[in-house]
Amino acid sequence: MHTEVRNDIFSISPSGQRGGLAALPAKVHPLIQGVLKETRLLTELTRAFGSPLNIVLPELVVKNVVSFRETFEHYNLQGRIFFTSKPNRSAAILREVATCSELGVDVSSAGSLKAALSAGVPAARIEATGPKNLEYLTLCVQHGVLLNVDSLSELSTLTLLHSQLELSSPISVVVRLSGFGGEGSSFSVGDGTFGVSLTNLSTTLDFLREHRKKITLLGFSFHLNTSSTEFKAAAAQEGITAILQARERGLKPNVLNIGGGFRISYAQRSEDWREFILALRNSLLSKGPAVTWNRTGLGLRLEKERVSGSFKGVEHYSDLPPADQLCALLNFPLSRFGELGLAQVLDELGISFHIEPGRALLEQVGITIGRVAFLKESEQGELLVGLEMNRSNLNTNELTLLTDPVLIGASSDNNPVGAYLMGNLCVANELVNPRKVVLPRKPVAGDLLAFINTAAYSMDFNESPTLYQKVAEKVALRWGSDGFIWYQDQNYLPKKLEVGEREI
Repeated sequence: MHTEVRNDIFSISPSGQRGGLAALPAKVHPLIQGVLKETRLLTELTRAFGSPLNIVLPELVVKNVVSFRETFEHYNLQGRIFFTSKPNRSAAILREVATCSELGVDVSSAGSLKAALSAGVPAARIEATGPKNLEYLTLCVQHGVLLNVDSLSELSTLTLLHSQLELSSPISVVVRLSGFGGEGSSFSVGDGTFGVSLTNLSTTLDFLREHRKKITLLGFSFHLNTSSTEFKAAAAQEGITAILQARERGLKPNVLNIGGGFRISYAQRSEDWREFILALRNSLLSKGPAVTWNRTGLGLRLEKERVSGSFKGVEHYSDLPPADQLCALLNFPLSRFGELGLAQVLDELGISFHIEPGRALLEQVGITIGRVAFLKESEQGELLVGLEMNRSNLNTNELTLLTDPVLIGASSDNNPVGAYLMGNLCVANELVNPRKVVLPRKPVAGDLLAFINTAAYSMDFNESPTLYQKVAEKVALRWGSDGFIWYQDQNYLPKKLEVGEREI
């Protein structure tokens, strides 16, 4: 679909400035641009379902898979790409993913497993991760779901379940590894709550060999909370080594799952993001205007007239798209294997490659709409835009969305303003985010603001009905022959399932 971008919403000077203010425009997919032009539709949906309102476009998930699939084909990799259900609770997205046979689904609780099965995802395409109680484990075993095992005690419970349920075939597992960064390693990580430590690998392999009639080891997995290619490659090398050690014990693992951790871009341009970080530093030094509430440093701090610390949060721009980050990892030379690249090592050893690019598959899939309730001035004369939403509707522990929201609707007023977005919780310093955002004009009560790229970990990952405030409803859109078709999230119908349906 081709859409024209309306200048009054998106136009910004090359320097990233609006009226002398430091703007941070969001990256916006063309399909999302088309949604933002539908002022009447957005107004009616918000009127019907309230503010805040979450909107998802499930078809974009499948489009986001394409570049990863092409990377697999380029390197002749066998394996599977898993959609991670954890970052978003959308039933519509799961229904769309269920129609894409090449996608697996990573679930992390009994509830998310039930949601995936209800959406039509076959059990053979599901992988179960996360902490598992007896209910979760039992449901996984009964459906024959692949288990990403987190501990030796979990393996012990599986052997008991196998006996109690009188299963005729072994339970398939991959073992999640942790404890990377030992002596001689180029990196180290802190203590963690997930995975079997490499120091306990030998004991774990002995257990699996002893119980191989009940448990089949398919391979090993890991997930590092880093975007470093070097660190991921080092962990992959440990995973491959573990596979070889298991094979020496007579086991037959052939899967390496490297998890996710692929960065995406929230900001439209790298220079805008760099200018914001520079402005943040200058603000702490009182060398420029405040760009955050009360000049908070977001991890940076002023010590003896110098800025120290580091930005605490997700980088909002990545020079490499997610699939290119995967290419860099697959090309990375592994020292234990004659400096061959990871992809070549996987091919020569017959290892199947699994990835879980959670955030990357949800890139640009959702937006959140907030309605303006009022305007006021702070004690220090800052413009406050009061919204019918609050900090829990967008923020998680790891991501505070800092990009400028889009002000919906055209206006003859083209005087950009800087403002802080005030939420509706009755607590001190209640802000949707701490940054002074830049809007193309001064909003009025009833206007709508669209926050871009909120599907992953933002729109409903950490929502709370604190103080009886509203938790956002969710609506799913897809492009039809006459424009956008909308559904309540739980009633979404993928295009592939339009059997006997007629678009009105």
